[in-house]
Order: sequence, then structure tokens, then C-alpha cells
Amino acid sequence: MSENQKITRPPLITLLCAFVFAASIYLIIQTFSGVFQHDLKDAGKILFSPFIVLFIIVAITGASGMWTMEKWGFFVFLIAACGFQIVPAIFGVWTYEWLIPMILLFLFAIHVREMKS
Repeated sequence: MSENQKITRPPLITLLCAFVFAASIYLIIQTFSGVFQHDLKDAGKILFSPFIVLFIIVAITGASGMWTMEKWGFFVFLIAACGFQIVPAIFGVWTYEWLIPMILLFLFAIHVREMKS
């Protein structure tokens, strides 16, 4: 595929990126309202929220890259999806809801071949 060829964004990518942007805003609000604090122990109450916000920012960055159909966006989102599995597991608050980023990752993976390098 040549560099000058314009890549159109598939509707699934548009939908998933919009979901990531909306979910990110919701999660940041929930994080700062203290929703995640009830199951955490001492140091976790201080450290969990900044780690989650960090991976939310990484997820937004990855979704922005995929919005423009750049392949690096997928790999950045991959880092965020893994972070959303590791951080809750370390702090002992992992539930099945934390699998949502992995599901999104697999749906994004459908269109990786169509993205620019």
C-alpha cells in the first residue's frame, strides 16, 4: 500500500474508538469519585487510582491512533489492555469487568491489516 493512498476508517473502528473515548471519561470520573477505593487496602488506596488513570490515558492515545488508522495505535492500546489486567490483579480487585478492554482489543485486531504502518 502506498503512502499517498487514503485509508478509510471502517465503521467498527469508529464505533469502538467512540466507545473508548466515552468509557475513558466515565472511568476517570468514577476513579476520582472513589468508586474503586472500597475494596483496596492501605497503599492500594493511594496507588490504584493513578495507575488506572495512567492506563486510561494510554488507552485514549491508542484509540486516537486507531481513529487515524495508524498501526501504532493498536500496539499502544495493547499496552493499555494488558495494564487493565495487571493493575487490578496486583491490587486484588480484578473482576470479569476488567476483560472489556481485552474484548475491545480483539475487535480492533480485526482491522489491523488495513491500518497504515
